[in-house]
Amino acid sequence: VSLNKRNKSLFDAHEIDIATGDEKLVAENPGAVLGWVADEKLVVRGATAITLDGGYEVMIRETADKPWKKVAAANSDEQLSAVGFGPSGNELYLLSNHKANAIRLLKLDIASGKETVVTEDKEYDVSGVLADKKKRTILASAFTRARTEWRV
Repeated sequence: VSLNKRNKSLFDAHEIDIATGDEKLVAENPGAVLGWVADEKLVVRGATAITLDGGYEVMIRETADKPWKKVAAANSDEQLSAVGFGPSGNELYLLSNHKANAIRLLKLDIASGKETVVTEDKEYDVSGVLADKKKRTILASAFTRARTEWRV
């Protein structure tokens, strides 16, 4: 859960025990993080941040105690955000229009840095992604033209 308890202008990642209501800070926002992504064990390992020039970067870490490293970047004319980790934890799904006309769903192999297009439309942005939360696989993606259309 993102909460701005430490600093009202920054949202840190917190873990909340639903049974007790206990809360624990799990990732501190260094100042530019817009969103967090947890892996299959609910460890916050991914983050999307805005850069000083108005671009975006996606960062990951191997474990909660390892440093963040940048794995993808986009300039201020492009969009980029992390969606979630794949089934092995070694892939990261991204939404981006980097090197494309419209936002598409990509799968990033974290070890090699290779991006694979999962789904795209040459004219319209991916506007939603439906994933199997247990298997951590993509089931469908949405494109909004005159109205939202889902593809399986």
